[in-house]
Amino acid sequence: MDDGLLRRLRVEQARALVRDADPRQAVMLACDLLVVGVGGDAVAALAAESTRTLSVHEANRHLAEVVAEVGLPEPDLPTAVELVTVDTCERILEGGIPVERGIHDLHLVGHDGSRLRDLLPAVAALVERLEGNLGGQADDDLRTDLAALARTVLDRRSAAAAGSAPAIGWADWTEEEYVRYLHEERRCFAWVMRRYGDLDADQAEAAALRRYPFEERDAPYRGLVFHDEAWHWAMVEIHGQGYWTSHPELVRPPAEYEALDGNAP
Repeated sequence: MDDGLLRRLRVEQARALVRDADPRQAVMLACDLLVVGVGGDAVAALAAESTRTLSVHEANRHLAEVVAEVGLPEPDLPTAVELVTVDTCERILEGGIPVERGIHDLHLVGHDGSRLRDLLPAVAALVERLEGNLGGQADDDLRTDLAALARTVLDRRSAAAAGSAPAIGWADWTEEEYVRYLHEERRCFAWVMRRYGDLDADQAEAAALRRYPFEERDAPYRGLVFHDEAWHWAMVEIHGQGYWTSHPELVRPPAEYEALDGNAP
């Protein structure tokens, strides 16, 4: 199986795990697997189904049989969430799904265990604009902002895959990696509080220590230390929980903040 087909199979497997299989995508995938000679009876059975009449329940069942037949191991939940979210972002940018569906599908970033959970406020802001201000019909500005968010997700995934940040696979961090990124979060949070919260250096540092009070001996704590999270929590402290509605221009960090990413504290 080539990498492209393997990736598609992993995405559909993950989709069935965190939500439900997409019947159309599952059947099309099975057809492509059959063409290249991957799988056996389970793949053939799914490929024979109709994309118009296959139910979600039956798609889930067929896909589970295909995965078992091919011998693909089940991903952990954070990985499954990430696979589906990245696929959604790619389809948004390609125009493969309606903007309105794409916005709602990205709510998946808030799933328990998601490594992209810090992006949930940005998604919530888009949903609020779509449903609260636009009556469920996206305008050009919303399409532009959704595309920007999709690119942010893909950029983070690419950076993590390249090894520039361990945002993917945090459960396997060493103590040294964990402590390093904890201190980077403190540094980024303090920078935002100085720049946007009108605090002096000492006050900003104290605020960062309150927000991230973990010491090196507490390093077993895992999973909530991401660069973008520092921006989010600083905005909450300055403007309150609803900042993504009251100050939508602050949902995405500015370029000068993004330049901090990846620099050693």
